[in-house]
Amino acid sequence: MDDRFTDSMTIGPDGVYRWYYDMDMYENKSMLYTLLKVNALIFAGISVLGSAFLAFMEGGFRGMPAGVLAIGLIMGAAMSLLYIVGFYIAAGIKGGNHRIHFAMRDDGIELVWPEKLVGAMDAGMKAASIAGAAMGGGRRGRRPTLTEVSNAPFAAVTRVKVYPQWNMIDLSMPGGKFQVYAKAEDLKQAEEYILARVPARARGE
Repeated sequence: MDDRFTDSMTIGPDGVYRWYYDMDMYENKSMLYTLLKVNALIFAGISVLGSAFLAFMEGGFRGMPAGVLAIGLIMGAAMSLLYIVGFYIAAGIKGGNHRIHFAMRDDGIELVWPEKLVGAMDAGMKAASIAGAAMGGGRRGRRPTLTEVSNAPFAAVTRVKVYPQWNMIDLSMPGGKFQVYAKAEDLKQAEEYILARVPARARGE
């Protein structure tokens, strides 16, 4: 039988902590914030390389700084707008709320997203990728991919940052980021468990 810490968090006979988090997508925009950051990083690189190429083809590098700024702003703004639209489409499909499930064990954390949310967000990001291809000359840009089940091995974590305002623990890893959500009364328990198992460098030691 599971031992219950709070209304949403339990620990089973296997030693695995399990809990759920009900996210209000209209109030908690941490997922949208993360997607926009990823978009900004991708298009910063694309716009610099693309603008340098265009400036060179059109007569040298003297006009490159202006080209970088103009193309970067236009493409970045258009992509960001499509991500925002995709986010609110997903919110509408789920009525603004969705439940995320977590399982936390000694070697890492598993997260399970609702299937409808994954489909809606992926559709929004796919539309953004296609729009970026149209603006950038026909080749689709890279886009972040959501999957129904995600895993974060503690050994790979390089940084841990807590955002109490979003009930979120952000784990940085070489392959990207992983967000852990928990109710306010569960957040400290999850934070202490994670910090006790990630490498010392992730704790700033």
